[in-house]
Amino acid sequence: MEFDERQYENNYLHSVIFRLDYSPILLLDEQLKPDFQEAIRQEFPKLDVEMQNVVELKVDFKNKKKSVEIIKTYKVWHFLNKEKSYKINICNNFFSIECFKYKHFEGFAEIAKHVFSTFYLYYKPLDCKRLGLRYINKIIIREGHSLEWSDYIAVPLVYSIENFIGGRSELSRAMSQFTLNRGDYNLIVNFGISNDEYPSRISRKEFILDYDCYTQDVEENSVEEKINKFHAEIQQLFEYSITEKLRNIMEIKHAK
Repeated sequence: MEFDERQYENNYLHSVIFRLDYSPILLLDEQLKPDFQEAIRQEFPKLDVEMQNVVELKVDFKNKKKSVEIIKTYKVWHFLNKEKSYKINICNNFFSIECFKYKHFEGFAEIAKHVFSTFYLYYKPLDCKRLGLRYINKIIIREGHSLEWSDYIAVPLVYSIENFIGGRSELSRAMSQFTLNRGDYNLIVNFGISNDEYPSRISRKEFILDYDCYTQDVEENSVEEKINKFHAEIQQLFEYSITEKLRNIMEIKHAK
């Protein structure tokens, strides 16, 4: 079976995120167009507005003093669907869609395309700065040693954890990162044990596979094409990162 045809009955996805960064839209510092909200209100009826501060930390090394200055306060609009499985985030310089109950790419892409095209309708043209697709897997296994992962995760990703030279019983976090330069886009892979109980020692069998594919070379009309490409790249790398035993737990199925 080709990787792009592979789906699972169960997955360990904590969240899937589509995000587009663009040059600031000053109107979004204060308000969101009512027509946009009305256009998505049936699918995303829950609205929350958050105030966020852009802060700057200043350090005076001579006098050994630190000061924090609030440069600007801006609004972030959050929309949730009825099931709270999708969340839209909008502010003056980025638009994102998060999925918390991911089933398959086709469903996610359909919703992302619909909501983004609606947003674009009211806020075009956009000066796009960065486009990204991110998959965060949180793999939880209920049995076995918390630091033994080679049955489920590809050995190159877990070798340093399972063979740590300094006494692994004292580990409280074991995260690593690879950054791949694919020419017109990059792929960041964060993997390992982040430990929800940090800084306590690792006691739970949980492993993170976090793939963030992004580009700064993006035109408005290329968003859908690039997201499809990013998905295929991430899916392939995910398959290289896991073992057949984990695939059996997730239960492979064919896409309909």
